[in-house]
Order: sequence, then C-alpha cells, then structure tokens
Amino acid sequence: MTLTVTSVFGPAWIQDLGRPGHMHEGMPWGGALVPELAMAANIAVGNPVSAPVIEFFGSLGVRSTRPLAQDGHVVDAQRGANLRPPPGRRVSYLAVAGGFDVPLCMGGFGTFPAGGLGGFEGRTLGAEDVIPLRATDAAPGAFPGAARGRLAAPDFDAALPVYPGPDRALFDDADWARFLGARWQLIEPSDRSGTRLRGPVLQPRARADSASAPMVPGAVQVPPDGQPIVLGPDHPVTGGYPVIAVVARAALGSLQGRVMGAAVQFAPAEDSQPAR
Repeated sequence: MTLTVTSVFGPAWIQDLGRPGHMHEGMPWGGALVPELAMAANIAVGNPVSAPVIEFFGSLGVRSTRPLAQDGHVVDAQRGANLRPPPGRRVSYLAVAGGFDVPLCMGGFGTFPAGGLGGFEGRTLGAEDVIPLRATDAAPGAFPGAARGRLAAPDFDAALPVYPGPDRALFDDADWARFLGARWQLIEPSDRSGTRLRGPVLQPRARADSASAPMVPGAVQVPPDGQPIVLGPDHPVTGGYPVIAVVARAALGSLQGRVMGAAVQFAPAEDSQPAR
C-alpha cells in the first residue's frame, strides 16, 4: 500500500517526535515543529502518537485509499485531496492509518534536511513521490516511544513562558524588561533551526570570551544585531551568541506554528527563579 503525492508547493517532509540521544554526535533532537498537531493527526487514524507524519508548509496534494487525518481531522483522499495549513498557521501535519513505511535512522523516522538523512530518501517530498505504508495492524511497539492519549492543540496567541537564560547576567534589567514587554514579530528567514524575531534592540554587555556552549530547543540567542533567534528542533548543537532566556519546551509548538509576521510576547515561567 502507498500514498501518492500529486502536488506540493513549499517544503514538505516526513517528521516524527524526534531522535533523542545523538547530540554528542552533532545530531539535534529534531521532530515536528508543532508536536501536538502531529500527535493529534496520528490519534485520529488510530496510530501511535510517535508514528511518522508529513509536515508541510504550503499546499499538499495527496491520494490514498487509507484513512488520512490532517491535524486531527479525518480527510477523504481516495480521489485526491488538496490540503493547506489552516489560516493563521504556518505548518500542518498529515497522518495515514498504519503510518509511513520509512527507515529508522539514528533512532528516528524524521527528516534532517541539513544532513540529507532520515524520512523519505533524506529529502523534501515532490510531486509523483510514492511513499510506502506500513500494515494497518502494525503493533504500537513498532514505533519508538509509542503512546496513546488525548491532548489539546496549542494556543497560537498565548504569551510564551520563559526561564532566564545562562547569559541573563550579561543583560541589564532594562533589556530584560524590554524582552518581556515587547510584542515581537516573527520574520524571515526562519526555519526548523530557529525562528527570528523583530523588535527592540537588545544589547548585552561584552564578555571576555564567546566560546561555544551546548544549545537546547527554545534557547533565545541574541546575535550582534540585537534581534533574538529562538532555536528550533534542528538547532545547532552548540552556539556562541549570548542566551538571554529559554522558552519552556511545552510552549515551543505555540511559537513555531505561527505564521511569519505574527506577534509573540514572553512572560516569566511560573516556576522560574526571579531574574537578577
């Protein structure tokens, strides 16, 4: 059994919930930009939540005799379906009953575009691609970390909780207040490695060195132009720019699912220590 891609405009590739445990080899965690929507799509067709899905950013035409779901809503695609992310959303997810039959690579099924590995032949999807499907009776254990459950979609308008970053001391209290008080705008170029923001200029104090340090998804780096970048699932494993804050991992889908040009605000996480 297969799914046929009949048309595609914009990036589209296979993703899952990530491949933990390989950052020491230079491989980021990866995974869906909005994992809640990927899991909802899988739940709608009876898959384990960690089954591979198609993550797409523009329009996607598909045809399949298997049940499909987009972001948790069942789709009839026997005669073909043309799909787009809902208005105001940057990305969407398509799941197929049984899951896509793509190779396991370093503990995950997802595509790492920068490395050309994982997913479907390590690349973006194109028109006339035919993707093999798993048997519909595949055991949940066939997918690493398989689990089932119900979950809510992210609030794409909510303020995002942040923790003071490891370089918070390089920013004075006025900069910290500006960071928390501003309505930042999502701008291009943004991708799976990071989301760029436009707003007031942040100016950290100079430090004696700018040695590389380990990074995590959600780290808010401030490059020399003073405009923050929130690292995404395909982030570099190390970085040298000051990190003013870290977005709570549970809130990253809310940020990464917003369209370019949308606004975002940050707020101190309830369990964070007061900034010094």
